[in-house]
Amino acid sequence: LHLCDRRQRQMCIRDSPMEIHLRLSDAFHLIKFSDTKFVLAYTANNKVHSSFGKEEAEIIALFKRSCLIKDAINMSPYKKEPKIFVEFIQMLFNEKILIA
Repeated sequence: LHLCDRRQRQMCIRDSPMEIHLRLSDAFHLIKFSDTKFVLAYTANNKVHSSFGKEEAEIIALFKRSCLIKDAINMSPYKKEPKIFVEFIQMLFNEKILIA
């Protein structure tokens, strides 16, 4: 465990091995608006949670099925910049968009 937030302790992907399986929570789904704009919506009511560009949406799509972090990095546009990738999925994990 790593103190990611001063108010609570939670698993921190940055300190964990790349052998963790993550997947997109059933509470969300990705909607394509255009070639460059995607939104993440709540499954229950289709309300928009957040919007993303194409590269971020491609990363989220890698986790539609359970996927190892290290495998997702190798399939992503950030293969040569894993730190940026891990920071992005850490944010998604903290917001419970990606779950273990």
